Amino acid sequence: MIAVPHRAAAILPTTPDARARSDPRPHLDPNAPPRTRSARTGSGAPLHFGAVISLDPATLSFLALILIAGLVALVVVLRRRSAPTRAPGGPRLDAAPPAGGPQTGERWLADVPFEDEPRRSKERPVLVIGYSGRGHWVLKCTTQAPREAEWRVLVPANRWDPPADKDGYVDLVPYHLPKGRFDHSFGSLGDAGLYRKITGRLRWDRAVDFTR
Repeated sequence: MIAVPHRAAAILPTTPDARARSDPRPHLDPNAPPRTRSARTGSGAPLHFGAVISLDPATLSFLALILIAGLVALVVVLRRRSAPTRAPGGPRLDAAPPAGGPQTGERWLADVPFEDEPRRSKERPVLVIGYSGRGHWVLKCTTQAPREAEWRVLVPANRWDPPADKDGYVDLVPYHLPKGRFDHSFGSLGDAGLYRKITGRLRWDRAVDFTR
């Protein structure tokens, strides 16, 4: 009788390391840090979603300049929206003016002193913008175009009531005049929006007080 050899039984690994080497599934280490999701860029390099984006100094400087410019623009807009209500020294513009005298928004002929030589003066039309309690704050009216646009505002002839003879300008530097320097009224500014534009751009830093 011919003896048939029996097939040897498979011997299973008995140690953990041996079992890990024989297991075809990937081995996960419980003590390893969590993996970060990544994607491939066009160049084939992995792009980690959890990575912090770094900017070069030139880009950071450019972004800082944009931020500063935005803040400056915001400050300018807010300052233009808030028209000054006080003149240098504290007198307010909203005191009730005496009846029969210059009223806010009216155009009067007034005897205005020269800024550099107050003893001399000239009669000229002025726009009344307020009363302080001891005098009226006014803006000079002229037909001369300004050398720099920020010093005067254009007022078309038909914006006055009654209309003026020609287009002109309102100077933005306030003058403080006592009531004795006003002669007579000849109309008012009939455009409320234009009046707000003028009073919102007043050059209080150059205001001149002739009541002292």
